[in-house]
Amino acid sequence: MKKSSQKRSQNNQVDTLERFDLGGPPQWALIRGQSRTSPVLLWIQQGPGVSLIHEAADQQRQLHLEEQFRVAYWDQRGTGKSFDAKDREPIALETAVGDVRAMVRALCQRLGVAQVDVVGFSFGGTLALLACADETLPVRSLTVIAPDVNLLAAERFAYAFALAEAERRGHKGARRALHAIGEPPHADAKRFSTRVVSSSHT
Repeated sequence: MKKSSQKRSQNNQVDTLERFDLGGPPQWALIRGQSRTSPVLLWIQQGPGVSLIHEAADQQRQLHLEEQFRVAYWDQRGTGKSFDAKDREPIALETAVGDVRAMVRALCQRLGVAQVDVVGFSFGGTLALLACADETLPVRSLTVIAPDVNLLAAERFAYAFALAEAERRGHKGARRALHAIGEPPHADAKRFSTRVVSSSHT
């Protein structure tokens, strides 16, 4: 694993952009917190296809997690800063779960802690649950919000909803994009991202 140069550190605060080599293209996380000795919290965003680093400031304004934790805002494989246009392979569920486990262990090593707290949203919650089935994983606490249980059923529902809303609102661009990617499963980040973006436009 290689570490990036520190972006900014004032007094005891932490604000660094970190590179992690977990297998495949480099993955990146923004680590922010008010104290270098705070517990570490790994944030697993909904996805795949949804980045997180660019949302860090907004999430802090809403949730104030950085007052109690060093928060790792992680752009997962295939998203945001961790996107590599040369990597065209679909992201298997086993790969995404393995990335969570590898990131948890890498954060412990990088930041000098024995365990991390994990928070996962939607599909990120699913990945967190599956990753934590490994009882050896150094996780102190796990919080998941609206995890997908039946992944294919959840994808089909989300796709049908987005398409219906595009039709109802007459949004031709979103409708064309959704028809172009076709029915789920949307196994690669590009198609998943298209669905998410199209949904946000409806």
